[in-house]
Amino acid sequence: VVGKLKRLAEEGHTVICSIHQPRSSIFGMFDDLLLLADGRTVYMGPAKEAKAYFAGLGFACPEEYNPAEFFSDLMALDYSSKESLAETRARVESLVSSWADFYDPKAALGAVEAGGGEVPVVAPAPRNWLGQFRLLFGRAWKQIVRNKKMLMSRLMPSLCAALLFGMIYWNMKRTASGIQDRLGLLQVCCINTAMLSLTKTLYVFPNERTIVDTERAKHGYDVLPYLFSKLCAELPIAALFPSLFGTIVFKMCGLSHGMVGLARLLTVITVESFASSSYGLLIGALTGSTEAAIAVGPSSMVLFIVFGGFYVNSNNVPAFLRWLPSVSLIRWAFQGMSVSEMSGLEFDDEFARGGVTKGEDVLSKLSFLEGGDAVGDRVGWALLNLARICLFNYCATYLVLKTKQPRFAKVEEIEDEDAEGSAEASQAGEGPMADDGTVVSVLSTRGEGSVVPDMAPDVMPDLDDSFLGVTEK
Repeated sequence: VVGKLKRLAEEGHTVICSIHQPRSSIFGMFDDLLLLADGRTVYMGPAKEAKAYFAGLGFACPEEYNPAEFFSDLMALDYSSKESLAETRARVESLVSSWADFYDPKAALGAVEAGGGEVPVVAPAPRNWLGQFRLLFGRAWKQIVRNKKMLMSRLMPSLCAALLFGMIYWNMKRTASGIQDRLGLLQVCCINTAMLSLTKTLYVFPNERTIVDTERAKHGYDVLPYLFSKLCAELPIAALFPSLFGTIVFKMCGLSHGMVGLARLLTVITVESFASSSYGLLIGALTGSTEAAIAVGPSSMVLFIVFGGFYVNSNNVPAFLRWLPSVSLIRWAFQGMSVSEMSGLEFDDEFARGGVTKGEDVLSKLSFLEGGDAVGDRVGWALLNLARICLFNYCATYLVLKTKQPRFAKVEEIEDEDAEGSAEASQAGEGPMADDGTVVSVLSTRGEGSVVPDMAPDVMPDLDDSFLGVTEK
């Protein structure tokens, strides 16, 4: 990976990477180096000159020794006892102080200006809502358009399902038996759209949340601009695939009312896709892992399908379950599509049995005549309820993310009697307690012959210490 970054730098790109304890071959690829101890600069300059700088301070790196490990040991804090902690902290303070005395910002700025180059300016992270939204939206949009595999995985199921449904329900006739075909088609369209949007979100959001939690723990941005930027970035793509699916199904199956009917169908199916995605966000926020989200999401969607208006009439649902149809996004999408398709249609009674021959009679049997007398009002009522579900899911996701933000335990003062226990824990394979309260395993230890004077056998670097390497043309 670092080799590829090096080649990018040789092509003229500026590459900045953060790394901890790289091996010597990787360290040799860096052109410039920035060493941080507890967020404070210990060294910044050419990587090849770092050894000479620390040698001048009395910390000479032995020959055939990895400079990266040597620098990490210099900046590490030893938590094995109060004395060693005070000693190593004093060393870090001296390194920070020495660099502050050595480094002259004005001289460095003058050297840049004298060389005719531009002065690099690092913009601070925006604290206002609009600035955070702008940066998060740009990142979210790039993630979407660059992930070609994800786009294809969303396009192909939509396209294949549309063609399959189109062949099964090809050019439906306006007969009494065609009523069942139309209702069955609309129901499977609702289920297909909801499940595709749900599974896409369940696979992506829990993994993305790990990164979001880390960035929020560092106070990079708030939850609200993150959610809003994610919604806006996914809006065009999320509308494209349901629209493609609905257009193919509408044309191949011979649905009614021309372009007006097509527009109503696409509107309902698109809003349903947004509602299903918002439900996936809520499940992902509540569960916290992809495995748990995949287990909970589709199984809970089964309830929405059962109470979706096709299998159980909402008027026949038991009183204590009467609320489920009202929160089922499948039900409202199915109702909106059925009203759009069935209103004004007349069917031939091919069996001459005096059965249902008008679309309004079908809607009446399904209890889908609420919302007004006009077709537009009834479709609008279904869309309003879908929007209500979508808004509720987004608000609930916001509250879950806001209340379940990462928390870290505080480190208590080390007591003398705890030193022996800490050493025993290290020997047993348990790492010492870091500043944020996380138990971390020790990656390397040094006993006799340590290159750092009086360094304790078990050394735990401060979690805030980091190694920043810069490769540039």
